[in-house]
Amino acid sequence: MVKIELRNFGIKESALFLFYVTFSKSKTEFDFPAPNYLWRGLKGFLTGKQKRFAIYEGKRFVGAISLFSDKGRKNEVGGFTVPKYRNKGIAKAAIKELEKYCSKELKISKFLAVTDINNLKSQKWLRSCGFKKIKTNKKNKEYIWGKKLKWQQKQ
Repeated sequence: MVKIELRNFGIKESALFLFYVTFSKSKTEFDFPAPNYLWRGLKGFLTGKQKRFAIYEGKRFVGAISLFSDKGRKNEVGGFTVPKYRNKGIAKAAIKELEKYCSKELKISKFLAVTDINNLKSQKWLRSCGFKKIKTNKKNKEYIWGKKLKWQQKQ
């Protein structure tokens, strides 16, 4: 298992994130769950409806993971990994770290996630992290996923 650390997402990480998005060869490299991902993230941050963490492997910024409560969806997880660090278990490790934080600090019992119907990479990632598809939103062309957190399942 890869060793990562979650840190509060600050100005440095925001600049790195915008750099990767702006200068990536392909905007689809990031596989955002929705076209309004950046706006929604900024809005969530400004309104306090989002908790965003930077993912570090050692001293390297390798991605971000967020917890949203927005539009009637509570505890929605979303994230990205810098393309050259993909397929190394980083996003899966980040979900596990977020679970630990949420069970200790926030007492959350489940996570939700949303993927575009065509975003097969994100769907594969969610399945590998124990998420189950719970709903199809045909209007928005997306799947809704859910996961009960392990600490909650033991009760």
